[in-house]
Amino acid sequence: MRKFISFSLAVGIIAAGVVIQPALAKTPNDTLVMAWSLSIYRTLDPADVGEAFVDEVMNNVCDAAIFLDYDDPSKLVPGIVESWSVSDDAQTYTFKIRQGLKFPGTGNPVRAEDLAWSMQRVVLGKFNSSANLTEWGYTPENIEELIQATDASTVTLKTTQPYAPGLFLASVMTGRIAFTLDKEEVVKHVKDNDYGNGWLQSTSACTGPYSVKTWKANDVFIMERNGDENAYWRHPVSIKRIVIRHVPESGAERLLLEKNDIDVARLVASADLGAIDANPDLKLISSSEYSYWYIGLCQCDDDLTDVRVRQAFKYLMDYQSMEDTAMKNVGIWRQSAVPAGSFGAIPRADEYYRLDLEKAKELLTAAGFPNGMKKTLIIDSQFPFPLIAQHVKENAAKIGLELEIQQMAPAQLYGKFRGRDFETGVFRWSTNVADANGMLSRHAYNPDNSDEANLTMFPAWRTGWNTKELGLNEMVDQGKVEVDTEKRLALYKKIQEIQLRESPFAYYFQGVRNVAVSKRVKGLKVNPLKVFYATVTKDD
Repeated sequence: MRKFISFSLAVGIIAAGVVIQPALAKTPNDTLVMAWSLSIYRTLDPADVGEAFVDEVMNNVCDAAIFLDYDDPSKLVPGIVESWSVSDDAQTYTFKIRQGLKFPGTGNPVRAEDLAWSMQRVVLGKFNSSANLTEWGYTPENIEELIQATDASTVTLKTTQPYAPGLFLASVMTGRIAFTLDKEEVVKHVKDNDYGNGWLQSTSACTGPYSVKTWKANDVFIMERNGDENAYWRHPVSIKRIVIRHVPESGAERLLLEKNDIDVARLVASADLGAIDANPDLKLISSSEYSYWYIGLCQCDDDLTDVRVRQAFKYLMDYQSMEDTAMKNVGIWRQSAVPAGSFGAIPRADEYYRLDLEKAKELLTAAGFPNGMKKTLIIDSQFPFPLIAQHVKENAAKIGLELEIQQMAPAQLYGKFRGRDFETGVFRWSTNVADANGMLSRHAYNPDNSDEANLTMFPAWRTGWNTKELGLNEMVDQGKVEVDTEKRLALYKKIQEIQLRESPFAYYFQGVRNVAVSKRVKGLKVNPLKVFYATVTKDD
């Protein structure tokens, strides 16, 4: 609380000559003030984004080539690309760029060349998001040939083999790898062949409803509307300014919301839900989320390589009890890698782990650890990571498994995860597509298990899990090309069954996204994949 008060008293937010004092009776009508955690800040380069917070912000700054529908994320709707077609052999995709769009920073027209180059640089620069293209056969050697602007308004994407078209479009054209950058402007800032990455660390160069004006880690993030209310091509944008304050505690966010100092609270813990529900001036917007809290066991630690040890961790969670208490309305227990609600998810009835300490002890003993073992468990310091970790630690201690919890900032946590610099850890992961492939292509697929590979977007790699020897890589690849729905569902089920038994991931809870808002706020779009700010209006 002391940290929060210090911030509140010290900071007045200055944006475009307007000062927003931290203790207003209510926030301005043209400004949406949000509280969230900004501690995971890394970059504004869409090609290099890998964290959920930054990804959400970028969804409101950069228009994708194709949108997921606001209300039904399984539906594709035109974005920067106004139309598209697929060849009969499903290996050539032709996209037509929407005419009349301009980049707000420069006024340059949005061209086919901008989209093609933006996608090429993801792979050529070997950025964090490159795996989202390389998994579909694009490499530094072939991407300039396979993705081309054939004229000022046409982009052609060729694939190395036919994929299920709907899956390919949803996976490749709706997210950050298809955000279109202003090529003419970005290339002016290229240094040491970095494709403009250094400049884009703190600069947005997309076209969309908002542009980034200020971003200070652990402080404040400010976006401003591009042009007037009717300037955005998709629909009117009522809110002129988005201000996100760094307030990484649910209780502090709730108090700010109750005092009308903010309009939106993003970190809503179970303990604060009752107070929010009881307040007639507040409302809660909830949606299932295609995300997970889970424990990952690094296979770089020989003690953790035995499948029986991996399974033992899955018997340490009192799933239903935790869902009903600490995770109430925040997470639902889930053991399969594929989130409920997405295509290919198996029913919870097919999952079979329950709290069973006797079974966990039996497995550890069979694996050669009758007296247990001692391991470090790294976690994010924010809710609900400590609650999950403490629950598992207490149950583990009963069977001689000693877990030392180390809390750290999110950036440090995921840095250790990316570098295989951990034993065990509680992590969170989300997908950007409503299809089983979104999770399985990362959690059941490891194209190269060598330390040198450093496949940052693959949790399977980060844990060192050898998915090849189980045939999982081949099955995941098959799922991408299978067009028969029933066959693809059967394949996804088989992958999940293997993963439940074998994986170094103990999946515990699928996320529920809770956004608490003032009743002045109307039209905030919240779905399992994204949150959109540009649809918001505010009452007086």
